[in-house]
Amino acid sequence: MIFINVRQPNLLIHLRPIIAILQKNEADLTIIYNNDNVRTKIESEFSKLCFVEEQNIDHVQEKGITISADVHSKAPPNSFHLNTLHNQPVKYWLHPTNLLQNFDGFLCWGPFQKEFILHLYRQGGLIAPEIFESGAPLLDSLVYPHKNRADLEMQYGIKRQTKTVLYAPSWNKGLSLDKFGKDIIDAFKNCPKDINILLRLHPASLFSKEHDPNGYFTGNQAWLDFFKSHLADKENIFDLSGDPNAINAILLSDCVLTDFSSIAWDAMVTDVDLFHLDCPEWPTYAAQNKNFGLPKEVLTLQHDFLNAGRRYGNGVIAPEQISELLRAYSDGQKLPARQASVVRLHSRLLYNPGCAAQKTFEIVTQLHNKIFGY
Repeated sequence: MIFINVRQPNLLIHLRPIIAILQKNEADLTIIYNNDNVRTKIESEFSKLCFVEEQNIDHVQEKGITISADVHSKAPPNSFHLNTLHNQPVKYWLHPTNLLQNFDGFLCWGPFQKEFILHLYRQGGLIAPEIFESGAPLLDSLVYPHKNRADLEMQYGIKRQTKTVLYAPSWNKGLSLDKFGKDIIDAFKNCPKDINILLRLHPASLFSKEHDPNGYFTGNQAWLDFFKSHLADKENIFDLSGDPNAINAILLSDCVLTDFSSIAWDAMVTDVDLFHLDCPEWPTYAAQNKNFGLPKEVLTLQHDFLNAGRRYGNGVIAPEQISELLRAYSDGQKLPARQASVVRLHSRLLYNPGCAAQKTFEIVTQLHNKIFGY
């Protein structure tokens, strides 16, 4: 049996390609979930799946492999628990040891993520788990797109214009959406008409009051409604926040504009421009956050595990420079190129680029046979 612990709806993005490849190969799957919305969403996409609530998994006696994408995920007692971190390193200097001890192994995206996993276990004084070099199934279509850009533009109703800029922020307090959301809206509202703007808000920014009653993720702001109410009359602005395929937003873009979000690492797999937004208060917020391991402020800016690759992109700009950037694209001006150090990074990002889903299936199948003998 293969158990997939989805837990929260925002994690389905990362587990969807794994579910798909396992189901394609007729693996025996059971989905672990913790609310009915997650189950309903999965049932709308996949058929012939078994389900069990996370609160009941201690009573599951069947043996198997569990795959999860969150450090808070739980597994049935007789299973080998594999975690696939749902992004490249960003923000977290360490994780609580009681959470790391729950995993028997990791499905690892690439050498860079492997360094991060080993760092987490060293920081916690723990023996490192098994690390399986699977690659990142989510990013397979970045390497070998299933559709060309023209087809995607037709699919989303996007008119081909001069340039397309994607705004994809993270959700945390102190980052661009939280601190500068209104200013960014003004920049988009007044952008040149021959520039497309794509919005891809972090799934946590879209949580309902039910899933985020205290406003920890959203700041009690319905961000998508806020954007729509201010930008509804703009025919060159498109919301892709709810699209199940997060990668299409990058494939449609000439430039990715983000802050301390792992989508920056995803964009670096491609050759799109990548600009980071400066968020001066973020290092202070991070240094005070136990969930991030209380990283020192200087580390948050300088260490690659924490800064979303700021030293590899095209540059760091202030939010008030967004309008200038959009005008530059509209006018065809030459913009700063990616920093040369990105060349050294590319080989460290992904194992099995373009075929990670198939490799993941092989790893899980072989591991299941090795442990359980069938």
